Amino acid sequence: MNELGGEVFCVTKGDEKQLKEWVDAKPNRYVVWISPEKKDLHPRIINTDDDEISLQQIATQLLYLPFVYEEGVHPALQRLARIQTETHYRSTDYLDQGVKLLTNFRSNIQNPTKLATDCFGQFEKFPAIVCGAGPSLQEVIPFLKQNSDRFLIVGCGAGMQALLSAGVQPHLAVHVDPDPYHKFSKTSIPLFYQLRTSLDVVSQMKGSHFLMTGSGEFPLERWIEQKLGLECSTDGGWTAATCGASLACSLGCQAIYFTGIDFSASSTVYAKGVQPPQEGSLIQINLPDGTTVQTRSDWLLAAEWMNNRALERSDVKWGLLNKKNPLMPALEAVELDPCLGVDGVSLFASQVFEACPEKSGKAIWQEMAQSFKTCRNLVDQFLSRFQKIFPGLPSSDEACRSIIKEIDAQEAIHQVIDPIWNHWEIVLKRSPENHPDAMIVHRILLIKTLADRFYA
Repeated sequence: MNELGGEVFCVTKGDEKQLKEWVDAKPNRYVVWISPEKKDLHPRIINTDDDEISLQQIATQLLYLPFVYEEGVHPALQRLARIQTETHYRSTDYLDQGVKLLTNFRSNIQNPTKLATDCFGQFEKFPAIVCGAGPSLQEVIPFLKQNSDRFLIVGCGAGMQALLSAGVQPHLAVHVDPDPYHKFSKTSIPLFYQLRTSLDVVSQMKGSHFLMTGSGEFPLERWIEQKLGLECSTDGGWTAATCGASLACSLGCQAIYFTGIDFSASSTVYAKGVQPPQEGSLIQINLPDGTTVQTRSDWLLAAEWMNNRALERSDVKWGLLNKKNPLMPALEAVELDPCLGVDGVSLFASQVFEACPEKSGKAIWQEMAQSFKTCRNLVDQFLSRFQKIFPGLPSSDEACRSIIKEIDAQEAIHQVIDPIWNHWEIVLKRSPENHPDAMIVHRILLIKTLADRFYA
């Protein structure tokens, strides 16, 4: 059960009577029946085919509900688990109606920034070491201290904190999380970040700021980036570590090595200097070689991304500075000394970063804020009119329809409101009280809530 009230039990077999009793016990329970044998058992027992489209539809239809699987090793249920995990992580930004994300956007766009694209392709002669916060980082710390000027050292998320605690100064930090588990101290390290990155983390980074493109999934993000002159969105993966790897590729590094990027846990989860957060529990999975690992769903997605990127970019040398990782079979373990690059990374990086011009996005946010203000005024008109015609329906009133048409023409609706509403409409339609006019009022109230927060 979760705060949105509901749960999903995914099965390939089961006693029909027991399944119906379980579903009937609570109004927001669902069963997903993945079987060639279709059965009309109950309105909330959903039959589905074992194919990508059907499983994606199920994950979307039951958005924000926790999934429980009858058999963790069944191939069909494993496929659904993966699709559901991806859908969940993509929709997490909208769980609070997008408030956290929009708060970060508004703060970050109003501060001067440089553009990451101005640095792209300039680090071809230097190898990169992309550092996460996993315990394997400890093994490489002495090597990094001795050779810090012969690699572009990239501190990703909490990996930056682990490096600083060990006395290693990364050349740049990558942060992407809008609401990170970890706390970070002030530092003058150059920051590469996205608009979605936590405003608290960005404010702690006192060095130069370099804005990277996001995933392109949130229209407002892409709208702002285009106005700033950033190129098309890039696939930065699922975590700060995958984003760091993507950045190293874009910077032109011909060899990219990883340390502290374990995506699994044993006796410890993080390197020294990183305060363990109170976060979701680990899951246990079985690997093809028969071994088991403790991991997290987002780590699995990130490991798969890393592995695929190494296969796709065969022009780049990829390697692990520790032992081989079964979650990323495409990355070979490499010896430390042969990885050494030429001296002079620190000076070169500082010169490149310093030469990049700054840009301001204040006027861009003011444009969006004005659209929010217009929406807020139109919402007031709608609610005033609705109060007069009640219990009449807004869909039957010409004035209400006209106001909605004006609202729909606003930039804030296209770039912000509707992408959020598209997620919450799915949730609200699961309610018995999902009359089309109720959906109209729900959407108007969402516009009011967000406009109250962000139009000024």
